[in-house]
Amino acid sequence: MLFDDPKVHKFVSKLLAGPTPFRLKGRDYDDGVDCWGLCVLAYRDVLGIDLPSYDDSYTNVQPGAALAAAVAHGHKELAWCEVPSPMSLDVVLLRLAGVPVHCGLVVGESLMLHVEGGIETCIERWNGPVWRHRLAGFWRHPKRGLS
Repeated sequence: MLFDDPKVHKFVSKLLAGPTPFRLKGRDYDDGVDCWGLCVLAYRDVLGIDLPSYDDSYTNVQPGAALAAAVAHGHKELAWCEVPSPMSLDVVLLRLAGVPVHCGLVVGESLMLHVEGGIETCIERWNGPVWRHRLAGFWRHPKRGLS
C-alpha cells in the first residue's frame, strides 16, 4: 500500500510538490538532495533517527566508489540489517555500473522514492524494467527492529 503511514505521506508529498531537485551533498527540502540526503531527511523528520551525513566522504556521484565505501561503512557502523521483505522507509540499495552506489526509500508495494542527477524526486518501481536488475537489496536501520 502506498503511504501506509500519514507521516510518510506528508514527507513524500512535500518532496514531490516541488518536486525537490537533485543537488550533490544536498540535505535540504528547498535547495535539493542527493540520494543519501533523501534518506537522511526521511529518517530524521519521519522516524526521528539521525543518520550520518557522509557529505564529506564523496566529491561527486561518478564513479561512486567513495559513496559506496561510505554507505558500506555506515552499514557496518550502524548495524543495518538486510531484509528480504521491505517495509515503508527501508533503504533500497541499487547498483549503477555494477557498484551499489545509489539508494532510495521504500514508499509502497514495489515502489521507491529516489532522486538522481538530472532527475528530481520521483516514485518508481524497483522491480520495473529500469531498476530490477540493479537491485542490490533492502536495508533496515536497527532502531526500527526486524518485524
